[in-house]
Amino acid sequence: MKCNVLYLSCPPRSALPLVDELMDVLVAAQVPARVLKYGVTTKAHEGFMMIVSLQEFPHTFIERLRQDEEIMDYVLCSDDEPGRTAAAEMEV
Repeated sequence: MKCNVLYLSCPPRSALPLVDELMDVLVAAQVPARVLKYGVTTKAHEGFMMIVSLQEFPHTFIERLRQDEEIMDYVLCSDDEPGRTAAAEMEV
């Protein structure tokens, strides 16, 4: 099975509300996903989260990431891409 990982950065105060909001969106879209980790980075003090799913993230979800002003940046990875990570080995 293909594993998809989303990493995003945001203002530190937005991390928890964004986790709740994005997970609600994925549940509504019937995309099984799990938050691996969220919080604030040590050095830059930026909010972050990592979400993993065995399904692709829907196009509408990705578009939401692009347009949301609270989301500073994001990266999508899947285990069929070069540079496979340990997180992609985890089961959802």
